[in-house]
Amino acid sequence: MTSRFRSASLVVIASCLLAGAAVGQSLGDATSIRVSRREARITFPRERPQPWGWPASDGVYLPGYRWSVSGHGLHDYWRVELAAGADSNEARSFPSLDALLATAKLTACRGGGMVATCAPLAGAARSDDGHVVVTLRDSALIAELFGLRPERRGVFRDSPVSSQLELDSVRVEYVDPQVAEPSDSLRSWVAERRRLEQKNDRRAIRAIRVAPSWGWGDTLWVALGDTVEISLAAFTCSGDVCSGNGGTDTWGDSSWVVGDSTMLAPLRPAEPLPSMTKPRSRGQLSEIEVVSHIGPRPPARRVAARVGATTIHVGGLKPYEDSAHVAAVPPRALTNLVVVRPPVSRVVIHPRPDTVFVGAEPWFMADAFDTAGGLLLHATVPITYPDSGLRARRRWFEAPTTGLPPGGRRRIVAAFRGVADTLTVFVADTVKR
Repeated sequence: MTSRFRSASLVVIASCLLAGAAVGQSLGDATSIRVSRREARITFPRERPQPWGWPASDGVYLPGYRWSVSGHGLHDYWRVELAAGADSNEARSFPSLDALLATAKLTACRGGGMVATCAPLAGAARSDDGHVVVTLRDSALIAELFGLRPERRGVFRDSPVSSQLELDSVRVEYVDPQVAEPSDSLRSWVAERRRLEQKNDRRAIRAIRVAPSWGWGDTLWVALGDTVEISLAAFTCSGDVCSGNGGTDTWGDSSWVVGDSTMLAPLRPAEPLPSMTKPRSRGQLSEIEVVSHIGPRPPARRVAARVGATTIHVGGLKPYEDSAHVAAVPPRALTNLVVVRPPVSRVVIHPRPDTVFVGAEPWFMADAFDTAGGLLLHATVPITYPDSGLRARRRWFEAPTTGLPPGGRRRIVAAFRGVADTLTVFVADTVKR
C-alpha cells in the first residue's frame, strides 16, 4: 500500500474520531466480532450491490475501500485494517467483491493519533453472502488486542461510493476456547502503563511571543521598522492537539530583560511600566534594560530600530501547577534570540515555467529577500491561486497545480509583508496548446 494512501487513511480515521457523535449506529448493529484464544473473526455488514472499483484520482486523494477494527491493547493502541485502494491515479473496476478482496491487504498498525507504525499481517479476508469477513489467527496479536477482554471495539468502514463515513463500536462476543480472564495485577499494570503514556505524551510549553515575526523555536526574525508586541504564550499539548493561552496573564511577578534596547527600542506606553536602565560600563557592548512588573501585564511594545541580533529574557515565572501530569515541568525562565533584518524588498516564485499540464508537477514555492539581497530564512510565504479557488498554502505545504483550470492563462501569487510576485502560466489539458 502506498504511503500516500496510508497517510490519507490515517487522516480520514482521525477525522471520523472527532465526528463520532454524529455517526449512526447501523454499522455497529450489523457488525459482529467473535473472539477465542485461537481466532478472532470480524464480520462486517452486507455490502449493497454496486460497481466495484474507483474513478481516476485527482492526485491528492487516492480512493479505496477500508474495513477496520481498533482499540487499546495491552501495550498500545492498535488498528487492524483491510484495505483495497488505488496505487496510481488511474481508474480501476472489478467484476465482483471477491475480485476486489483478492487485491486487498491486511495490516496491523500500532500507535494512536496521526502517526502509526503499520506492518503486513497474516490473516484471511473473504466475502460471505455479501459480508466482508476478516479472520485473525495470530494468537499473540489476539492476546494483545483482547487480553483484557474488552466489552467493545471500534469499527470503521469506507468506500469511494459512501455518502457518509461509518465509525461505530461493536460488542465483542467471546467463545470457546475462551480468552483467560485478566488478573488484577495485569489490569493494574496496564492502567499504570497507560497513565505513564498519557503523561509522557502531555507537554507543557511556555514560549516568548514576538508578533509580528517569523521563524520558530529559540530564534525569531523581525524586519527593520516593525512595531512588535512581546508577551508570553503558554500551551498544553497532547499528541497533535494543543490548547492554551497566547495572552499575557501568566507573567505574574516575572521580569524580562532586553539585551540591546537600541535594537528593540521601547515605545512610550500609555501607562509607563516601572523600569530601570543600567548605564553602559567600560567594555559593555550593549545597553541592558530590566523591567519588573507585578500583576497581569499588557504586551510590551517595541520597535525594531537597528539591524542585528539581540536577546529577550523572561525570568521569575510562576511554577507550573499541574506538574504531576506532564512529561517535563516547563522552565521558569526563557531566552529567545531576535534577529532584526532589513525590510522586505522582493518575493520570487519558483520554478517559473511558461506552461504546465493538468495534474502535473512541479509544485510552486516562493522566497522572500531583504533590501540587502539576503534570503529571509524560514519566512513563510503564502501562495494563492486566484483563478482556481485553492486556499492559500504556507511555504512548507507548497500548493500543486492540480486544481488550476485548464485551457488558459492562470495566475499564481506569492505575497509577504506587502511585497508580492505574480507568475502567469498557461494550463494545458493536452500536449498541444
